[in-house]
Amino acid sequence: MTTELVVDHHSLSADAELPPKLPSESTERPSIWDTLPKVWLTGYALKAFDRRTAQPTKFSSPISVGLPDLRKGHSKELKKFAKRGGPDLCDLRGCRYRRPGHPKPIKPRNLPNTVAISPEMDFYTWCEDGPYPKGKTTAYDKNFEYFLTMNGIYGCLHYNPDHSTNPKPNNWDDIQQRLLTRRASLSQEQFSDHDFRAFAEADAQALNEGTLMTRSFSTIRGELNDRKFYHMYSFAFDNLDPLINANLVNAKPDFYDGAYPTEVPVQVRMKLDKDILPAKVKDAPCLPNFFTEGKGRTGNLTVARRQGLYDGALGARGIYKLQSFIAGGTAACDDNAYTISATYVDGSLALYTHHISGPGPEAPLGKLQCFTSQLGRWNIADDIETFRRGVSAFRNARDWAKEQRDKFIKSSHEVVSLPSARKRSISEVEDPSGAAEMPKSKRLQEDGNGRSRHS
Repeated sequence: MTTELVVDHHSLSADAELPPKLPSESTERPSIWDTLPKVWLTGYALKAFDRRTAQPTKFSSPISVGLPDLRKGHSKELKKFAKRGGPDLCDLRGCRYRRPGHPKPIKPRNLPNTVAISPEMDFYTWCEDGPYPKGKTTAYDKNFEYFLTMNGIYGCLHYNPDHSTNPKPNNWDDIQQRLLTRRASLSQEQFSDHDFRAFAEADAQALNEGTLMTRSFSTIRGELNDRKFYHMYSFAFDNLDPLINANLVNAKPDFYDGAYPTEVPVQVRMKLDKDILPAKVKDAPCLPNFFTEGKGRTGNLTVARRQGLYDGALGARGIYKLQSFIAGGTAACDDNAYTISATYVDGSLALYTHHISGPGPEAPLGKLQCFTSQLGRWNIADDIETFRRGVSAFRNARDWAKEQRDKFIKSSHEVVSLPSARKRSISEVEDPSGAAEMPKSKRLQEDGNGRSRHS
């Protein structure tokens, strides 16, 4: 049985006894750790603590003082001082020390092999100017969800101080009703007992994430239903602005749906580049609002849930930014959900909504909140009827999420076209014949007796 160690944040916060921190030295901002009321002693937390305490103190220039020549009349004291290698100097900080016979600088134990150090650089200079190992907090770290919670992004298991659960979105009943819609593709004629046994066998053999997403998940999403979606597998979100003020790893959902970038007006893509275009590869699906995180039989449901929470918050933020663009400023929170995430771990399929809400008592001052609510959970590998209910809900949720994307994209086109519509009306007043708005190619065809000329 393992024991979780929890330490109060004061034990990790900087105080007068610790050396001063240099802003350029740390890849993780110390203030992030200081904001947590408690810190779980995970590997990332301990590395962050080590980086603080390992920073050398900056001393002023050494002062030369007169020292006696130990070679004259002090040979006995010198021999005694150097007995067994001399005293232990490993606790000294801020001194430039290099072992005799070592022309290269002493390499710290935790320095990655990929980091190059010039021969002229000693340990002190490296600590002062060089990069520390860039360790980012992932969903496998228990502090990951804690960071999100402290920044107003709440998982489905979060309980408020009054012991209440997360508020449901205003369109909760509508979404629930939509999930109950029957699918013809899952009827007895289309999906037989033999098909279910083949799925259950493939699911039992999916030991890792890759096998699960390749074999089992393809049956869940449906080949015929999949043609109308633009999706991507295991694609890193390396273009989005950080979700919170913490050094979190980039999101990399196992599966997500989005829109074709060409469907979104170019003005919107330029304005909201860091909010709705998740990848630097600009033709990847944009405005994602449906995500799936899967784990094999050896996977961890808690990790999948944290990853889904992270994915869903990014998707909900993108939708909200697009809402604000359509509204011409900061959109008012309607407390509706437009983003859904799913987890599939060891035969259990779960669906969640993510919706943006106004600032609350627990959220940082002035910041919006993002709440997660579980729509349902189905053990689809148990029997065919449960499979039909769970997979129907999954496919209905994908359809619903696409409808939300299409709705906001259509509204953005209408907003973008408004200025041009005004220009057209002005041109029609100045030129009642309508020639100003007529395409040039058409004006060439209609000029004169069938002859064309440049206007």
